[in-house]
Amino acid sequence: MINIKKHYKIQIDQLIIEGCDCVGKDALIDEFNIMTDHSIPIINRLWASMWVYGKFKKRNLFYDKILMFDKIFAYNLNTVLVYVTADNKTIEERIIKKKETDIINADIKPIKTLYEKYLKVTKLPKIIINTTNKTPKQCAKELIEKINLLGRIEWSNTKNG
Repeated sequence: MINIKKHYKIQIDQLIIEGCDCVGKDALIDEFNIMTDHSIPIINRLWASMWVYGKFKKRNLFYDKILMFDKIFAYNLNTVLVYVTADNKTIEERIIKKKETDIINADIKPIKTLYEKYLKVTKLPKIIINTTNKTPKQCAKELIEKINLLGRIEWSNTKNG
């Protein structure tokens, strides 16, 4: 069992997982769900991706309205943003391994820069997980530890796998 701390700062009812393609979001989510027995809803990408990739692809979106959703989710829906990142070399290796076609090596730096800008303007509480040189299990344990430090969550069975 993972030791859950009893002093809490904020209620956490759901997580939004964001980050550049090939940083390890899906593997982190899968391992986190195994370790926590799916005890917290996870949204894999939402409007942060629209904000980042919309700006990257130079689409004409209503960026201020996207940031308005952050406030609603942060203050009314007890949502925490989990930004998953990795170093550029790791992402490049994963692009090749996965035969990714949605992103090329030259896209990594500008996309990560846009995510960093988004992280500065969002009102959502944030957790950052860097997957470089870590297994999904290590990243999931790190996420659980950071959740425990940040806020209150009602865990069901949490497995120490």
